[in-house]
Amino acid sequence: MLNKVFQIEDHHGLVCTEGASIQAAFPNYYQEHLGTQTDTEWVNQAVVSRGTCCSEEDYAILAKPVTADQLKQSIFSIPKDKAPGPDGYNSQFYGDAWDVVGDEICAAIMNFFSTGQLLAQVNTIVVTLIPKVDRLTSVKHFRPISCCNVLYKAILKIICTRLALILPDLINWSQGAFVKGRSILENILICQDLVRGDVRSIMLILRAISTFSAASGLKVNDDKSEVVFNGVSNWLRTDITHISGFQEGSLPFKYLGVPVQPGRLTQHDCNILIEKIVHKIRGIGARKMSYAGSDEVYHRTPLVAWDKVCCPKQEGGLGIYAAEVWNIAIIGKLVNWIYTKADRLWVMWIDHVYLKVSDWTDYQPSLDFNWNWRNVCKVRDVLAGGFQDNQWAGWGVETHAHIFSECVFSSHILIAVEQWLQLKLTATSELFKAIAENLQNGAVNLLVKSILKQLVQLTVSSKDRLWLKLYSSCS
Repeated sequence: MLNKVFQIEDHHGLVCTEGASIQAAFPNYYQEHLGTQTDTEWVNQAVVSRGTCCSEEDYAILAKPVTADQLKQSIFSIPKDKAPGPDGYNSQFYGDAWDVVGDEICAAIMNFFSTGQLLAQVNTIVVTLIPKVDRLTSVKHFRPISCCNVLYKAILKIICTRLALILPDLINWSQGAFVKGRSILENILICQDLVRGDVRSIMLILRAISTFSAASGLKVNDDKSEVVFNGVSNWLRTDITHISGFQEGSLPFKYLGVPVQPGRLTQHDCNILIEKIVHKIRGIGARKMSYAGSDEVYHRTPLVAWDKVCCPKQEGGLGIYAAEVWNIAIIGKLVNWIYTKADRLWVMWIDHVYLKVSDWTDYQPSLDFNWNWRNVCKVRDVLAGGFQDNQWAGWGVETHAHIFSECVFSSHILIAVEQWLQLKLTATSELFKAIAENLQNGAVNLLVKSILKQLVQLTVSSKDRLWLKLYSSCS
């Protein structure tokens, strides 16, 4: 009975209770949104040409002939457990039967790339509806998932692989996500500041959305769009709500799955994240982890040694990330971007809004500045000793003496080596000298490096090991 719909509200607000009307409500809704025509404004080609366009080299990459090896690789890269398309075959079938069907599959796909024509049976999908909310009353409460044929997926993979080679140069740097080498975190951080933005910024955003909609035919989904106010007069709220056509929301709101508000997030603001995690744990049958088999699973503080729990599973831990250390490492990356003046949208935003003409090394944020920005400055102070001439150099200049005798990690490693080889190692031992000489000559024995790496994993706690990894990769 869970997979049956007994009544549903269509996109016009009418409640359908009969089988035929319920069945027709869903295709009618998607046909109206996906198959409609709309008038668009003329796109000024002179404006387009001033932007970044495809070069001859880009055209050559896109038009390069497809080889049989590329086709095979694209099909074999599709996960075997993915849902099949209308033909009922998943990628595992094609992989297992490649010796039989491989040549015909390659011929069919190559024909598409040479002629631009594709059989309707291949260019067909099955739309599966996934609930978006717990209480399903409208056709709008479902998320459509397209199940494509494997041949169709293979074609898309080849096209996407080639586009990925040229899109980073074509997509403006203001697009922070979905491009290799860029980070969605930049958009989230800027959004945190935009909550404190002025009226002029809001009007510019609305004008940009309107211009893009008129030229592309794509429209903003009013059901998913809200305008949120903070410290704004009532008359201004009314004007902006009327001009934008959006409904008024409240803080905190979610952007890219992250709660957003001007100040610090409280425990109450993060409860929704906790509830989602608990719901997911319960979904995989983890009720046995509860102390009382009830909601106490997240209300009681677990009596665990987090230093051990955060160790990898092969070392007896649970493989849980040490959140505090990882948070410092992630924010440290932002600190490094500012030091190196990285060509990123967020760095430009920070220079314009906060730093201006200030020196990043000595800069101190005002107490009324964004909470996230003040935390970035705190992490900068934590890592300050590792930066030299605006470059990450590690904590101090590394020497052989420090590596083998002064560093706390060295003592752990040497003790483990002693126990393993049943030898007494000192700074003057032959093995010690050999390793030091190899390091100095730049010809480190791979076996020695492998041994030291394994010993570090065995003798250093998860928290210290993470710092060592960060230190080693940056120094």
